[in-house]
Amino acid sequence: MKYFAVSILGMFASFGALAAGCDWATDTPPDDAKYKYFVAKSYSDTSASDAANKAERDIDSQLGRLFGVSLDVQSAFYADESTSAGTTRSYERSIGTLALKGLERQKSDVSRKSGGWVGCVQYRYSQREFQREKERLSKLPVGTHSASPFTEVAGDTTCRGAPVEIRTVPEKAFVTLDNGKYQGFTPIKFGNVCTGKYTLEITKDNYEPVQEQLVVPSNGTINKTLKRGTKRITVRTSLGNSQIEINGVDYGKEPVKFNAPLGIEQTITATNAEAVKITRSREFSKDSDSEYVINMEKLPGRLDFSAFKVRNPGVRITVDGKEIKGNTTGELSPDIEHLVELSKKDFVSKSENITVKGGETTYYPSAQQTFSKDDSNWARGLLGMTGLAFVGGAYSNYDFGLTAGLELGARKRMNDMIGIRGGIGVQWLNIDVGSSNLKYDIYKYEFHPLSRNQSCPAGQQCEYRVFYQHTASGGYNDSYYGYFSDSDEPIVALKTQKFDWEYNEPFFANLGFVIGDDWYIYGAGAIGFIKGTSASKSLKSTLVRFGAGIQWNIHKFGGIRLQYLTSGHKIELPYEFDASTYYAGTDYREHNQPDYVWLYRGETKNISGQKNIDAIQSLSLSFFVGF
Repeated sequence: MKYFAVSILGMFASFGALAAGCDWATDTPPDDAKYKYFVAKSYSDTSASDAANKAERDIDSQLGRLFGVSLDVQSAFYADESTSAGTTRSYERSIGTLALKGLERQKSDVSRKSGGWVGCVQYRYSQREFQREKERLSKLPVGTHSASPFTEVAGDTTCRGAPVEIRTVPEKAFVTLDNGKYQGFTPIKFGNVCTGKYTLEITKDNYEPVQEQLVVPSNGTINKTLKRGTKRITVRTSLGNSQIEINGVDYGKEPVKFNAPLGIEQTITATNAEAVKITRSREFSKDSDSEYVINMEKLPGRLDFSAFKVRNPGVRITVDGKEIKGNTTGELSPDIEHLVELSKKDFVSKSENITVKGGETTYYPSAQQTFSKDDSNWARGLLGMTGLAFVGGAYSNYDFGLTAGLELGARKRMNDMIGIRGGIGVQWLNIDVGSSNLKYDIYKYEFHPLSRNQSCPAGQQCEYRVFYQHTASGGYNDSYYGYFSDSDEPIVALKTQKFDWEYNEPFFANLGFVIGDDWYIYGAGAIGFIKGTSASKSLKSTLVRFGAGIQWNIHKFGGIRLQYLTSGHKIELPYEFDASTYYAGTDYREHNQPDYVWLYRGETKNISGQKNIDAIQSLSLSFFVGF
C-alpha cells in the first residue's frame, strides 16, 4: 500500500476546502446495500493538524472494531490522491493487520472553536471490499492479529551500550544500523548496541525507505509507520475518449493520472460507447512503465434507414450486397467503408460508401432522393432475368439458311456502366453440309453342299453352316453341310455408297459483359448433331461449336445480334461400316434337292473414300425482342 504524509498546509487545504462547521458529523449515515459509513469528530487545543489526525485515528478505531482487531497504531493522516477542491477521492490505508482498499473520504472540516480546533471527517467503505477483507483475515494464522514478538539479535559484547527495539507497520521490513553491523527484519530487538550515533535505515519492497540518525542509548521502542511508495501512472486506451474508473472511483475521460500504490492490485475499468467495457487488474511496481494502455475492441455498429424510407418510398436498399428488409442493418464492422446502394424500378441506381461508429446506430440521411429515369435494359434493378426471342439468317459452308430460337438467362449489374450476363436457349439451325462417297469390294466364295451320306472330298475342310435363304415369300435360315471353294478365284464386285450430310444445332449458351446501356459482348458455345444418310445406312454424331457475338439493344426491349460459331477444325465423319462376313443363298427347289441350291459367303474388303469434311462455320444475323 502507498501513503503520503500530508503536511499541515496539505491538511488545511484538504480539511478546509469544505469547511462549513461540523454539525453534520454528529450523526452517522445509515449503511446501505453498497456502502458502510463512518463519521468522526475530535477537538485539539494545540493545532488544526492534531484535530485532523485525532479524527482520522477515531476512524481507524471504528474500522478496527468493525473487523474485531486490536490496534496499537502510531497513526498519521495519509492520502493517495487529492482534488483541487481538497477532497480525497479514495484511500488505501493499513491499520495494523488491516488492509483497506477503496476507502473513500466524502466530507472533511477543520475549524477554530473555543480556543482550540475541531476536526471532523466522514468516510464510506465498499460493502464488497469489506467482505473481501473479512475473508482475507479469516485465512490468517491464529495470533496474527496480535503484535508479533521481537526477533532477538545478539548485541556487541565489546562495548557498553543499550538494547534497541524497532517495530514497523507493516512488519518484515529490513533494518540496518552502523552500515549493517546490526541488521534484521522487524519487529527486532538488538541486545546491546554500543553508545553513539548511528544511521538507521529501514527498507521494504513497495515502500519508501526511511533513513535518519539514531542516538544510543535511546528510550523505549522505536515505532515507524512506513509510507507505501507510489508511481505516477497515466492511463489511456487504444480508442481514446474513454471513461476511466479506478477501484470503483470515476476519474473522468482519458488520459487520467493517478498515484498508484506500489504492490497493490488496482482495478481499472475503461468504458467507451463504441467498445466493449473492459476491466483490468494490474499491480504496479517502481519499475513499471509510467503509461498504462488498455486495448479495447470496438463494438459493431448499425445503419438505420427508417426516416429515409418514409421520404423515399419504393426504394430498394442494399448494404454490402445484402438487402435491408426492415429499417436497420445487421451488425457492421466499424471504421471501414460499407457500400450502400439505392435502386428503384425504371430509375438509375445510386451508391455511396459510408462508415459506422462502434456500438452506435447511425441514422442514414433522410433527405428526399431524386432518381433519374432509366431507359436502359438495366431498369429492372441490380439482378434480374433476361429473356428474348430471335429470328434471322445464317451463312454457313457456302449455303444460306434461317435461324430462330428462344433464350433465357440472368444478369447482374456491377455498377452503372458494366455488368455480367449469361443465357441458355434452343434454336432451329439447319445446314446442308454436302455429300461424300464410300467405296468397297464384295468378295464372294461359293459353298458346295454335300448330299446325304456323301463323304467330304479329300483335301477339303467340311463344316456345317447356316445360310439365310432369300425366297419369294421372304426368307428363312437353313443349315448345310459342305465346304467353301476358297482355292477358287472369288467373284469380286466393286460397290459405291453415297452419304448426304446435314447439321442441326438445337442447343446454345452464352456468357459475357453488358457495357453501358446498349451493348452485350459475349462468348458462345453450341451443341449440334451431324447426320449422314444413304440408301442403306444412317450415321449420326454429336458436335460442339464455339465462338463469340455482339448484341446491340436498339430499343429497351429489342435489337440485333451478330454471331460467329465454328467447329474449329475439319470434322471426321462418323463412318461405322459393317465389314463382317455374311452367308446368303437362294432356294427355289425342294429342300431335298441340294444340288440346285445357290449358296455363297460374302466379305467386304478394300474400303476407301472420303473420311472427313471441312469445319462447320456459320455467321448469323438476327433480330430479337426481349431484354
